[in-house]
Amino acid sequence: MRVLLLLAAACASAPESAPPPCTAVGGHVYLLAKTALAKTPVDAQTRATLESELPALRDTVVARCRDTAWPGSVRQCMAAATDHPAFVACEDALTEAQRAGRDPW
Repeated sequence: MRVLLLLAAACASAPESAPPPCTAVGGHVYLLAKTALAKTPVDAQTRATLESELPALRDTVVARCRDTAWPGSVRQCMAAATDHPAFVACEDALTEAQRAGRDPW
């Protein structure tokens, strides 16, 4: 009986959620940048130019995340970031090698 109770308790406890994949981190930085751009007063042509660069930003983040194996804790932090400064603060947990070669976003 005791074994069944322990087994039931183990199954009932919430599983630890997996960290978001790099594609989710890239998608989130895309949304953060798009939101920030929408709040920035710029002319229509500049806005269009900057918006056209957002997919490349997203793809760069995804590639750097995958290529340098960003830890799950950093990906979780970035996916939860509510603005650009919070996203950048998450980068503090990356190694120098993981930060090297990235463009500032």
